[in-house]
Amino acid sequence: MSADDTKVWTRISTLKDGEVLQVDLNNLMSWSDKWKLGFNPVKCKIMHIGHSFDTKYRMNVQGKVWELEDTKEERDLG
Repeated sequence: MSADDTKVWTRISTLKDGEVLQVDLNNLMSWSDKWKLGFNPVKCKIMHIGHSFDTKYRMNVQGKVWELEDTKEERDLG
C-alpha cells in the first residue's frame, strides 16, 4: 500500500514557517512508518507559490534522507 494523493500545505511567511513545515513532514513520515503506509519520495514534490525563501525539505525513508524536488506545476488527477 502507499499514500497516494496526499497533500500538505502551509503559508510560508518567515523562515520559521519553513521549519514548522519540515516538522510536519517528519511527523507525517513517523505516522507513515507506524501504519506501514509508505510514501515514494521520488514522487513527492514541493511547490512554492508566492514566496522567495530558499527553503528545502527532506523526507527520511527507510534510513535514507531524500531532498524533495521543487516543481512549478503538478497534475492532479482526482
